[in-house]
Amino acid sequence: MIDNLTGFAYNVSSDNFLFLSSQDSLNVFESVFAEVKQYLRRFATEPDFLSKMQMAFGNNFTPNSVLSFSDAWAKGDFADLPQIEIRSSQEINGALGAFSKENNRIYLAKEFVRENQSHPEIIAQVLLEEIGHFVDSRINVADTPGDEGEFFTALVQGQTLGNGSA
Repeated sequence: MIDNLTGFAYNVSSDNFLFLSSQDSLNVFESVFAEVKQYLRRFATEPDFLSKMQMAFGNNFTPNSVLSFSDAWAKGDFADLPQIEIRSSQEINGALGAFSKENNRIYLAKEFVRENQSHPEIIAQVLLEEIGHFVDSRINVADTPGDEGEFFTALVQGQTLGNGSA
């Protein structure tokens, strides 16, 4: 299913949402996507966008590859983001979320989503982290050392990092 407001694609089959009515699951994800979209749009329009992307992903990418994200996100175009699927935590090795470069999919743990259905901001944070892994896979040949998804999320959310930046 594709959310018409955000452009995010996600799988909301009844197998994945046994704990929520389909309307409840849609409401949760509408809130999550609205928050993620707001963060990405704001981040994309920051004057230091490119330098923050270098902080998160290193210097081994061409600026144009990153600026294409900035241009799209600033316009509210999120069509290039991967499809999101809800899977059991066991299927994604006990993680809250995961990104598969091979399938170009973001996975969120069903149990995590269920536990946080009243806190879409928590789900949004994990989704942003996985979007960070997706971005890294698109702009770098090799995976950036460290947890670039977590670093990306902190920068997108405007959090102060350990070295005083962001």
